[in-house]
Amino acid sequence: MKHLEFIQNVITRMNNNSFALRGWAVTLVAGLLGVFVGIGRPLEGLIGLVPLCLFWLLDGYFLRQERLYRAMYDVVRNKSDKIDFSMNSNQYHSQVPGWLRTSMSRTLVVFYCSAVACISIVVLLAH
Repeated sequence: MKHLEFIQNVITRMNNNSFALRGWAVTLVAGLLGVFVGIGRPLEGLIGLVPLCLFWLLDGYFLRQERLYRAMYDVVRNKSDKIDFSMNSNQYHSQVPGWLRTSMSRTLVVFYCSAVACISIVVLLAH
């Protein structure tokens, strides 16, 4: 049971990191847009797409790590023999899609494409 708790703590931490990233992404992009629209240069607000894409990829990384540990959790919870308490997730890479594919998961695509659309709309309306 203790090993399952360790794994669950890692899963929770990855989920919290992902949530924090989304908050930072929205804050940073809104700040950049506000500054550039405020000084009358809305097209330069498109620079907000760069950090947004970087946050998207980093969010995909955390989501993949979370999925790897969920795969580990499933294996450990079904074990009846001796548990080694390993937290190495490398053996589960074949069970979880790759990093870029995970970045294209439905939840991340909806969130980040919505942010891209908002940036585009603000830039177009301000221009």
